[in-house]
Amino acid sequence: MRELLEELVQRGMRAGAQFAEVRAGTWRGASVTAEDGRIHRCSTYSSRGAGLRVLVRGAWGFASTDNLDPTSLRTALDEAIAMASAASPRVAQAARVAEAPSVEALSRAPVRMPPDSVSLSERVGAVAAFEERLRKHHTAIVNTIVNYTDGGGVTELVNSFGSYVRWEGSTCSLYLTAVAANETTRQSAFSGYASPRGFEVVADLDPDEVSDRTAQRAVDLLSAAEPPAGSMPVIVDPEITGLIVHEAFGHNCEADLVWAGESIVAGKEGQQVAAECVTIVDDPTWDWHNGSFEYDDEGVPARRHVLVQSGVLTEYLYDLEMAAHFGVAPNGAARAGSYHDRPLPRMSNTFMEPGDAELEDLIASVDRGVLICGDRGGYVDTTRGHFTFFAETGFEILDGRLGRQIRNCTLSGYTLETLRGVLGLSRDFGVADRGTCGKHGQGVRVSLGGPHMLVREITVGGSRIGEDT
Repeated sequence: MRELLEELVQRGMRAGAQFAEVRAGTWRGASVTAEDGRIHRCSTYSSRGAGLRVLVRGAWGFASTDNLDPTSLRTALDEAIAMASAASPRVAQAARVAEAPSVEALSRAPVRMPPDSVSLSERVGAVAAFEERLRKHHTAIVNTIVNYTDGGGVTELVNSFGSYVRWEGSTCSLYLTAVAANETTRQSAFSGYASPRGFEVVADLDPDEVSDRTAQRAVDLLSAAEPPAGSMPVIVDPEITGLIVHEAFGHNCEADLVWAGESIVAGKEGQQVAAECVTIVDDPTWDWHNGSFEYDDEGVPARRHVLVQSGVLTEYLYDLEMAAHFGVAPNGAARAGSYHDRPLPRMSNTFMEPGDAELEDLIASVDRGVLICGDRGGYVDTTRGHFTFFAETGFEILDGRLGRQIRNCTLSGYTLETLRGVLGLSRDFGVADRGTCGKHGQGVRVSLGGPHMLVREITVGGSRIGEDT
């Protein structure tokens, strides 16, 4: 296969390309869903194909194919060249790519139990065990869902810099949802685990402990109060710190959004964008977490990115094209969802570094506010720098002490205003290894995290105004 991919790149260069690249791969896996005491879905899948990209006279052409035979690959290359040639007279600003060193590498993730080495019946049985324990935890549990997916395969990259990278690995994930209900309300709790590893992601979990903890959170929410409403001091847990860092801030550091005028930190390198205690890092080399990799999808070696150092913006995330536009060296942040997708600047494992406070001291410093826990997603406007996030639960804080549990919490604010208003960070640190991040229709594996974070003021959504209403 390598020889064929190299021949395609050479053919593209002979046709007049300034840059040519081929990514080809094969992948296979399984998916299992258990719901309310039955196996709702069990399926296997496989895929194979390649994506071919060329830069011709300042214009990009990209084509993909689901076949790896020479005829299909050459046809896809010809289509990519034809697209770029047709577009080149009409580009407003000619695209370029930054030079990158030639790389020859094999990247192999540390997989202990390749998914296809475990029988499908054993994988189904593990999923059923988690669901059964979830369902039987409490009589208030009325709906249980456990989703499992895995996959494994090989991807190869050849480009006109002379690089060849071969990735061998797998992924595995497990997600649990429990819904509890009483006469007046329904509440849910969610847990997730994902990693670029094998079936050990599931085998190393205790079904009783994981399922009981998830189900009990849903049950506890039935008796929780609605949150107070208004702007107030807020402490967020590591999950929500990570959510703010990734969704509200991190996307703004992706250089294509900076270049497009869709980032609130465009032109702010070297400027203070957060409180002095805030350091934000994106690190794909970090100990094989969910967003980890050794080489990005353009064959550039991965490295740690310090986006914010002591409150000062220090770096963006680049692919080859954006690195050329900004006149910097590529920094290994180009990622593609599959061979059907072209690489883009993307995050990996994004987190805020911990501080030096104890959580108890952060709580004691708040007269009236809330502690918010559990990421349930949300939405962000990167152009305006505004976010709205949803949380599973939390606790009121009154006179420096935790009060009653709350539920159905919403947090809204402006990203830079929030980060500049950070008053303290805890020593404890947590990371959520479970998610994928979507951008331009393609998803990539990510992790996020940080410490408990105290912010001077965030708007909390709820049905109560103040303490007594």
